[in-house]
Amino acid sequence: MTKEASLEAYRARLARALAYVQGNLAEEVSLEGAADAACFSKYHFHRIFSSLVGESFADYVRRLRLERAALLLEQRPAMNVTEIALASGFSSPSVFSRDFAERFGLPPSAWREERRPVPSGEGEALLWQTPFDEAVLPGFLGLEVKELGPFHFASILALGGYGPAIGEAWGRLYRWAGPRGLLGPASVAAGLAWDSPDITEAERCRYSVCLSCPPRLELSGEIVPLEFPIRKSLVLSYRGPDLSAAYTYLYRRLLPGSGFEPEDSPALEFYRSVSQPMRTFDLEIALPVHPLA
Repeated sequence: MTKEASLEAYRARLARALAYVQGNLAEEVSLEGAADAACFSKYHFHRIFSSLVGESFADYVRRLRLERAALLLEQRPAMNVTEIALASGFSSPSVFSRDFAERFGLPPSAWREERRPVPSGEGEALLWQTPFDEAVLPGFLGLEVKELGPFHFASILALGGYGPAIGEAWGRLYRWAGPRGLLGPASVAAGLAWDSPDITEAERCRYSVCLSCPPRLELSGEIVPLEFPIRKSLVLSYRGPDLSAAYTYLYRRLLPGSGFEPEDSPALEFYRSVSQPMRTFDLEIALPVHPLA
């Protein structure tokens, strides 16, 4: 086996292990389960994982759970700390509070309070109470509430931040999809940002590049399936160079006045066109939501 083929095989197995972890964060996650998903010996998997990911398996799982909890604290005000601890896979609120304070420097309740919108000046309204001003976001094309799905995707997980690794993953996915006839006019190209750069270190952010595929298509290697049921979504249409600004506008200016709150699921980015390098984004950001309690 060539070096390139060997690296591809390791990358493919690691993708299965990471998919196992992501799918079970709220439940039991074990080293043995990840090793089985990756088809590696459990006696050696922890060393392989640490070498390829850059942190131990236990640290990786703990970090993802804490970052999931941080997002819930920020985006789900109706959930209390105990509910968030259990939804993030922690055995008890006390363990969660201790680990959270160690990671973010504040207990969960204090961290949530600190992240709430604050007045922009003496006697002024809160930012999210001000009238929406579409001119704040150049490239904003509109906002809709839609029922989207179900979606069946073939996907590749890109590690290493929201940068060149994503373009490389798109290239590999398209090279795989072309010979299989998956690049026609009806194909759906989507991206999934698993982590928020406000919470996760930039170099550790994960991103899945996705193409629609038949539900029963056999996938292998680093290509893993992602399934999304029908969901009500708040959909922002955008064309411009600054995807971060689009997300900020969605969460700070549009979501609070929409009558909805986010589901426990990342937004899907539906691309009208995909080119590399991505200097201009032409897409819809679909945030799964439900009515505000």
